[in-house]
Amino acid sequence: MAGLRDDFYYKIGRDYHEHMQNSFLYGYVKGGHDKNLRLRIKEKLFCLADTPASKGKFAGFIAKALLTDRNLAARLDHLENLPIFIDEAESALRQKNNYAANESAGMESRLDKRTYKDALTDMVSELDSYPVLDVNINILRNFTRELLDSCEFEGEKKNPYVQLTSLYLDLECGLIGVPDYVRGVIDFCLANSKYIPGKSDIAVFREFGVATWGKDIFAGMRKSSDKLKLLSQLGKSDKDKFDAGAEMCFDEIFLGDLTERIQNEIIRVEINTLLYDAGYSVDTGVYKPPRKKDKSMDIMDAYFRYSGSSPWKEKDGSPAIPGDYMTWDEYYDACDNLKDTINSDRSDRSHQDMFMPVWIDREVGGGVFLIGKNQFFEAADVRVDNNCELGVVYFIGIEDGKAFEFAAFQAGDFDRNAFPGMEEAVRWFKNYEYKSDSLEEYQSYNHAAPDNCPEVFLKYFEDSESLSECDDVCDDELDATKAEFDREFEADKRREKVHRAFQNRTS
Repeated sequence: MAGLRDDFYYKIGRDYHEHMQNSFLYGYVKGGHDKNLRLRIKEKLFCLADTPASKGKFAGFIAKALLTDRNLAARLDHLENLPIFIDEAESALRQKNNYAANESAGMESRLDKRTYKDALTDMVSELDSYPVLDVNINILRNFTRELLDSCEFEGEKKNPYVQLTSLYLDLECGLIGVPDYVRGVIDFCLANSKYIPGKSDIAVFREFGVATWGKDIFAGMRKSSDKLKLLSQLGKSDKDKFDAGAEMCFDEIFLGDLTERIQNEIIRVEINTLLYDAGYSVDTGVYKPPRKKDKSMDIMDAYFRYSGSSPWKEKDGSPAIPGDYMTWDEYYDACDNLKDTINSDRSDRSHQDMFMPVWIDREVGGGVFLIGKNQFFEAADVRVDNNCELGVVYFIGIEDGKAFEFAAFQAGDFDRNAFPGMEEAVRWFKNYEYKSDSLEEYQSYNHAAPDNCPEVFLKYFEDSESLSECDDVCDDELDATKAEFDREFEADKRREKVHRAFQNRTS
């Protein structure tokens, strides 16, 4: 194993040395920081939309975080808004599940006997299976702000990347303005002297000081740290002047670029330390015995997921995760956040014609698409209230500008037939008998296979005998999936019938 370990570090060390930000190791280190709970909460809070599907997914995420983060789990009894969050969420869940009045009362009496952990565990279980929650969005926001303001999450202590990125997310989300961010960056750099910006960036801060307080403000000062220290003092003692000058001298584009440069430097220092401890020098490319023990197996596992290969296992042909995401869960969250962000603006009409693949089965070309409400073909009988929703496309085709071979099976009172999120959409796609239907479509266009056609393409032609081999879903899963479709369809019909009867009685 030692020889494999040495070769592995040499490989990823050379990869980083040659490709820098496009290397595996850069993505591994950065991805580890970006998983920090504080950053994930802020990103999800920014994307939180006032829709039951978005609120359900967010509440499930928060409940799971309270159970899995060690620091949070130890503070459950000290969170002032936790009882409100649990009570309101459970009330909404009972309403969603249409409990009878006596059943609801019985549940309320049992709530008093449960711990917060029990209640959160039940909530996670419920929202994992169907993440839809029609609760007041301000309850979620207030509780989340309490978590962010009063808690320290696991892995963020003495973590400069998380500190800086958390501050920048506040700027991006509009929670703080440019002056507060400039003040925060200055204080961050003074507390982490190895990340003080370079000469070109310090020149901008110098211009800010001169333009605001006069050309002699930095007289006698040669060190960048001394100039930043003076600006930090002025940011407190002469706040109004500091704020006015910062608004004039800094824009968000420069601050975004500056933040990225500091983040890259933080990651560079961390990678150099990691490789040095492992025995590899980025500067010389020479490998030496490791300086101390590390978690090389964790890095190896991540690398094999990243590269899609392993020395102990052949490739299984599964699609690689798009982008730089290390897990499918992270990628699914990115898809859901994009959908929620687009749907959060009720006045937006520009995204109602979109048609974008977000998960594709390479064998048949179908998959999960983000589809604008104007693209839903009338014959599909799917109601869409938002700008766009996730749709499952079994055979890609467009008829008069409309997507027609697709379905959105998750019918419900709140989400109006749309899938709550990517995980559910992909699961339904995999569990439905779509391959044989899709291949029949291809065969109807392609007719007979030509002579000497490679075997891998025969299934796309009319005389294919391999259809039965393409259906890799067991009969039990198919039967269960179809039965659930039938149950939901019948439930919808019953609700619609009751609704019509009520309208007739009141008209």
